[in-house]
Parts: sequence; C-alpha cells; structure tokens
Amino acid sequence: MQANHARIAFILSVLLLSLITLDFVKVSADKIDKTPKNKTDLVEAVNKIGEVLSESSGSYFYKFYLKDSSAQNTTGQSESDSSVISGATITIVNKSSFHCGEGGTDFTWSYFGSGLYKITCQEALTMQIKISKSGYNIKTANLAYYQGDIPTIYLTKYVPPPPPPPETIKDVSLPTVFKEGETTDLSKISDPAKVEDLTLDSKNNKIKFNEPVDLSASDTKDKFKVLDQFVDVSEVGILSLDSVNLSALNKKATVVMKNLPFLKTPKVHVDGKEDKTVVSNIKYEKGTLTFDVTHFSIFTAVPTVEIKEPKDGFETNDEKATLRGVVSDPTASVSARLNNKDLGKLKVATASGEFSGEVSLAEGVNKLIVSALSNNGAVAVASVSGSLVAAKISNALVYLLLFVLAMVAAYGIVYSVKKVWLKRSNSQQKLPLEDKQP
Repeated sequence: MQANHARIAFILSVLLLSLITLDFVKVSADKIDKTPKNKTDLVEAVNKIGEVLSESSGSYFYKFYLKDSSAQNTTGQSESDSSVISGATITIVNKSSFHCGEGGTDFTWSYFGSGLYKITCQEALTMQIKISKSGYNIKTANLAYYQGDIPTIYLTKYVPPPPPPPETIKDVSLPTVFKEGETTDLSKISDPAKVEDLTLDSKNNKIKFNEPVDLSASDTKDKFKVLDQFVDVSEVGILSLDSVNLSALNKKATVVMKNLPFLKTPKVHVDGKEDKTVVSNIKYEKGTLTFDVTHFSIFTAVPTVEIKEPKDGFETNDEKATLRGVVSDPTASVSARLNNKDLGKLKVATASGEFSGEVSLAEGVNKLIVSALSNNGAVAVASVSGSLVAAKISNALVYLLLFVLAMVAAYGIVYSVKKVWLKRSNSQQKLPLEDKQP
C-alpha cells in the first residue's frame, strides 16, 4: 500500500516537472521572437522599455529633459507642464569626439515631447552641449550617456539689462590738450546746469570762467568731446573760442597766456585790434600774461616796437642815417621799409630786443617803417618821417669869412692912410728947394 502511494507521488512529480519545462521553453521562444532584428529596432526597443544598452551594442543614448528654471523645485514630466521647453537648438561643442546619428555624421537631436531631447552616438564619453532658445540665456552643460537616469537641464529666461543712464557732461573725456594742470574734473561736477569756476587748462593757455556755466544740454556735452575743435589753446600767445557754435562758454572769464617771450607787457588784441571794452586788468610777469574778458573771440598777445633814432620829424643834410630801436619780443622777425622800398630784416639782440641798421635817405621827405612779426602771427608797426635838405654854410664858416673880410678891409684902410701920409711927407720936403731958385 505504501509502495503504491510512492509510485503515484513520483509520477505526479515527473508530470509537474514536465509542465514547468514546457512552459519555460515557450516563454523563451516568445522572448526570442520579440528580440529586435536590427540596430534600429534595438534602439526603438530600448526607448520603449527604458532599457540601458550594453557596451557591446556599440550605441549610446544621450538624453535630457529641458525645462524653465521656474520649475527647478517641482517634479514630474508632462506635455501639459508649462515649464517644458521645446524647439531648443542643441549644439555638441566637442563634436570631433563623437560619431552620432545616421552614418555617424548626423548630430541632430530628436525631441520626444515632455521636454525630452535625445541623440544616439557610438562613443561612451562626456558630451559638452550648448543649448539655446529664443527668450532664454544660452547654457553650456556636460552630459553623460544614458545609464538609467535622465537629467533635467534648466534654462533661465533672458532679462535684458536696464538701459544705461543718459550720458551727461560727467561722462565726457576731454581731448588730451585740456588734460593739464587745473582743468576741471568733469566727473566730479555736482550740477551740470550750474558749473562754478569751470577751468580749461593747457600747456600754453588757461581759461577760468567767472560766471556759472550751463553744461547740461546734450549738444554742449557732445561738443565737449571734441572741445579742441571749438576752443583753440594750443599756440603760444593766441587763444580762440568759437562763441557762436559754443555759446554756453561765452561768459566772463580770466585768460592766462603762458610761456610768452615778451620783455615787457604786450598789448592784447581782440579780433586783430585793441578793444578795452572787452579786455581789462592786463598784467604781465615773467612770461605769463593775465587779463579779464567780457566775452570770447580771438585774443592775441601783440609785441610793441619803438624807433629811437631817427626821431619823428627829423631834418638832416646827411644822406646816411642810423636806424635804431627796440622790440618787446626778441624772438620776433624785424624788418624795415624806406619810402615803400624793402630794406630787409634787421638783427635783433635777444637779451634786450634792440635792433639797428644804416639807411640811405633820399632828398626830400623820407618815411621809415619798422615791422615786428611774432611767432603767433601778431604784427607791431612803428614809423617816423623826416627830410633830407641841401647842404648849408655853417655859422662858424660865416663868422670866419666875416672876420677875414674885416681884416682885409682894415688892412686896406691902414694902407690907404699910410699912403696918403707918405705922399704929404714927400710934398713938404720939395717946397724949400723951389724957393731957392732965382
């Protein structure tokens, strides 16, 4: 009885084992039938089931989700998620290290919805990608090949920088010629509409405005960028300011001219002539000329020239005359003209400014003109007139002639008297002889 029970249990065990074996073979056959037949099918299969390819497959997925940074602290991926970013452009920075897509040269990323981007390559490396999307900042990221977890990359929206504040006179850099000494630092101006003590300094000239200057206008600000086109302070002894095109600077001011060669105070010309209604308070010391102006134009330091010999109104009978004089600018070129005839240049002593020369006068009226031309173009002129007359007998000669004539006359008188006396004497001696005759 017990033996029968054992046989029955054995038979049941064999049947159960057979059933299990048959079921295993069937499952294996189904799995083999479902295995992809080529590489493309393999990729599609992995995409469907999220399987990680083995290294022996020769293909690697690079995947990531792309979302707006506003969703950085949220979870979940769905098409309805407003933070999902589609239509982005992805560029592989280290492209030379990869063979991707069809034929290994297709580096186009595929979009699968819900913010998922993917590309298939043959190398298992770290990929450097650059992501750009209109309205967002460009982002560069490192991406490893897919190994089970898909990273999320976040883009931040592009926020344009605020517009720069409007440029003012405080932002202007003056031309190099004005970057000297006491020139006002424009960046430190507190009120562009009311600039006190504005100073423009250069090597040879300086202007200090004595009235507040309004530099707030945009046109004025732009002209200050090229100020040397409106204010010329580069030359020694001359300064000009275009008050027509830069009227903001047409104010009362003190002008200082430096490095002047004059031996004494020069004259100041306004547009080529003296004008005491514009220029006042002229001072000169050791090459520095200072004066005040009521408005601006062209100011020039002008030398003085003086003819000391001959004097004006001279009269002489000597054809040769000595010309002697002095000029306040010893560096000036001095020349002379006599009766509109050019006599050439005269040598000037640099220490004293004296000059001299000899001229030949013509009979009658003679006009002598001396001109001094300074290096700044200023001209000073002096002139004298006089006459060359015919030679006259001097008083001494007249007196001598009168004396000789007087002597001759006296001698004649003495001689005549003596002759008369002798004659009378002879007559008296002959009378007695005549009386003795019979």
